[in-house]
Amino acid sequence: MFCQKCGNQLPDNVENFCPNCGGTIVQKSAELKTSSKRIRLEFIIPIVLGIIVILIILFDSVKSAAISDLKSIVFDQYGSSLTLGDAADLHLDKVNWESEKISDDEYKVTLQAFSAEIGTVFSVEFRVTYMNDMVYALPVAVNLVGEEYKDDQSIWQVMSIIYGRSLEEANETYWEAYLE
Repeated sequence: MFCQKCGNQLPDNVENFCPNCGGTIVQKSAELKTSSKRIRLEFIIPIVLGIIVILIILFDSVKSAAISDLKSIVFDQYGSSLTLGDAADLHLDKVNWESEKISDDEYKVTLQAFSAEIGTVFSVEFRVTYMNDMVYALPVAVNLVGEEYKDDQSIWQVMSIIYGRSLEEANETYWEAYLE
């Protein structure tokens, strides 16, 4: 480091004045630069982490909104006035909901649960679509014992079981609805 007034090379342990001319020394050491970088990083890192946390929360809340909306729908064609969420809680065990965004206005929501009526774990895949301030939901597939079924009768049977009907009742009501 050099004195800005006389140009004399200064020793490393110089205080605030040049020993040659007595001029004031302005400290521009690496220490000062490092401390200012530390201060900037101390403010920048929490801000960046905060933004990331907010984005994660927003993304998860959008996904969970599709689950919440689906759980609040009443599929009355299965002979009940219960919401899907209430029917699942009442008639099934080990209920698990998952959501995956397909597009800006469409989600795949999967309900997985155990049914004592059929004695196995199953899942139902729903398409949840948002359009004109409305929520539309459609069961599109069921999975039983590792096999996926997309036919109306299989979906009807599993949805009826969710709503508390026996497998026999589910079959009867399917054919009644189908023949109408």
